[in-house]
Amino acid sequence: MTLRASLAALALLIPACASDGDGGGDGAPAGAQGFLDLEMNVVAVAPVRDAIWDVTVTSGGADVWDVRLTSGEFGDGKGLALYVGTCVEGPTTLRAALAGLYSARVGDVGGAKPGDPIPANAIALLGEPVAEATFTCVADQDRFQAVGIVPAVSQTLGEGRPGVRVGPSVCEVNWACDDDGPALDVSCSAPETPPVVLMDDLVVHCDDGGEDVVIDPTTAGPPEEVLNQTLWRVPVAVDAERAAAATCTVTTRLTPGVPAGEEGRFGVRIADRAIVAPTVYPLVTLSAVVADHGPSCQAELVGDPDSGALRVVYTAAGAAADTVLDHASR
Repeated sequence: MTLRASLAALALLIPACASDGDGGGDGAPAGAQGFLDLEMNVVAVAPVRDAIWDVTVTSGGADVWDVRLTSGEFGDGKGLALYVGTCVEGPTTLRAALAGLYSARVGDVGGAKPGDPIPANAIALLGEPVAEATFTCVADQDRFQAVGIVPAVSQTLGEGRPGVRVGPSVCEVNWACDDDGPALDVSCSAPETPPVVLMDDLVVHCDDGGEDVVIDPTTAGPPEEVLNQTLWRVPVAVDAERAAAATCTVTTRLTPGVPAGEEGRFGVRIADRAIVAPTVYPLVTLSAVVADHGPSCQAELVGDPDSGALRVVYTAAGAAADTVLDHASR
């Protein structure tokens, strides 16, 4: 059976109370209708037995319909969910949020709507994995829309230190403060082959009106591969005279380890240092103060809920162009 045929068959199974698919909710715009065939998928290797998707379709600034779905009820029970609804002719926006990931079947979510509390015992996710797509709905025509999200999963490392898992790769990303000065310290491992880390230049910006300092991480701190690990430590130095007279902040972004040899499955082209649109993929962003009228450094770890300098975000939802980073560890 083809995917389109599967979706059409699935449409017959959708409960009327879920969204009705007719755009007839309060405040929903009137107009000729088209049809929206959704395929939403989670790309993860952790034991996934269910996922909760919150889906909203809007047109003309008003909700056409919204629904909470589970992979167990509307898909394969491993993250995939299929759904068929309607759209109103004209510009339309789809928002699909991965609200929860589970290692056991969730069961019936009842009449829960997007934004409602999710059931307990969800796998801890970092950041907010959300996909958006804007398209033109055409009356009496089908629109197929696929969503793929690679989630960043919270991972507890040795001695209780927080980390992040993406696919089979586990990473510790540390903004380190020691006697040698501040540094971005990345350590990623995979079961067999060292994963690849993509990273942008580090940029130091000071509020003194002077030029930004651009640090190439491949020369400032060359990455190393040791057994199944990728290690990358990038020191950040600010001229002492400048640091004494200004507030300076360093920024960059990087991927947690990309699984080498199977990057295509995760929506990445390592050779081009690119996350392929429209894959929603996690990035770790750094924004840390390195000088505040004198040396300044506050050590932080990604995954620590108290961290303000290191955060997990996701590539632009619905991006039409690939997300390309400046450098790769290999």
